[in-house]
Amino acid sequence: GEPGAEPSGSILEARICRESVQVLKDEKKLLPLERGEASIGVILPRFSRLDTKIMIEREVLQEQEFLRNEFKKFGFNPEIHIVSIEPADAEIQQAVTLARNSDVTILFCYDANLYPANKKLLDSIQAAAQKLVVDLLRDPYDVAFIQAGVACLTDFGWRACQIKAAI
Repeated sequence: GEPGAEPSGSILEARICRESVQVLKDEKKLLPLERGEASIGVILPRFSRLDTKIMIEREVLQEQEFLRNEFKKFGFNPEIHIVSIEPADAEIQQAVTLARNSDVTILFCYDANLYPANKKLLDSIQAAAQKLVVDLLRDPYDVAFIQAGVACLTDFGWRACQIKAAI
């Protein structure tokens, strides 16, 4: 027969992704987020720019819409800021402004150990945010850069199911 998708595959995928999320640090007990948090700012890399090089899932290509829909499921309506895979200084500044103006900031961090611009973004957001949750995409090595009082988790990747699981 023709190869086809496993009927229960998406349920299994979601479960594997959920169970692989690990909270690495949370001294201030920021997680899970309280629904009453007044304003939430979310910063995510623009994965759609990688689409010419690697396969990016269709739902992730519309980063703003994808995140908005996922957060809405939990009663959150964050302000979302998309930055380049390697953000320029002006983009970092805009992200810092969002963090300053948000009660809680969520940074989806993409390999600060490999990209100096992402290390700069991470450091700048840690300095600016009132309360900060960092989700390490791909690997947990950036935990070495996380300052005291910042909540940090990893989902070991940035496929749609992994980002959803972290949210």
